[in-house]
Amino acid sequence: MREDRGILLYTHPKGKRNSYPLIEFTNGRVQVNQDTVEDHWNNLNLSYSPMELYEHIHDVTTELTRLFRSRFQPSTILDIEQRWLSFVSRKAFRRHKPENTPSADFSTERGIWLQARKVYSMKQFRRIYAHESGHAVDAIQGTMKNREKPMRDVMANLVAQRFGTRNGYKGAKYREAEEALRRFNESYRELPFLEQWSMLDNVRSIRELEVLLDPPRISRA
Repeated sequence: MREDRGILLYTHPKGKRNSYPLIEFTNGRVQVNQDTVEDHWNNLNLSYSPMELYEHIHDVTTELTRLFRSRFQPSTILDIEQRWLSFVSRKAFRRHKPENTPSADFSTERGIWLQARKVYSMKQFRRIYAHESGHAVDAIQGTMKNREKPMRDVMANLVAQRFGTRNGYKGAKYREAEEALRRFNESYRELPFLEQWSMLDNVRSIRELEVLLDPPRISRA
């Protein structure tokens, strides 16, 4: 997590990765850094403005604050957008994640990286950001490091489904997590969100989740 508040833009000119302040938070005000927009953002030829994206980001933050209100202070969730988030040019993102990856990534070292794609539907963008924010919450509470990768995606998808979808991404590498969440929903969909999250707090793997969903039967003599 960065000490300074602000959403950064990472670019990759001439083989060097550079970061620039894109959205700044000062005395309760949200401001777009016009120098960064004119010198770097506009060169990406995107179909949306930084403030358009930020409005959707903050909508997700508002909902996350509501979902986790009895577990975290609002400032903890606000830090996800103000200290963990960066937009990343396509070249910089692919240098960092050259394999066939989706348009975003989370790590405890870098925070949330969102690729600055030429076109986003805002519904898709909200879903992706919600998924990555689910990873961030899991990391903040200290449980993500104990989970296998598919189970980390189950937790992120649990958040993403609050925004109208079962998962943040589609594809074969996410099907295991998607199927596990589908089975979990069959039994526990009616529970309040935070009760669902708490049930999975200490589940480390899909195998452990399967035991939770279908506990072994004890034969009686």
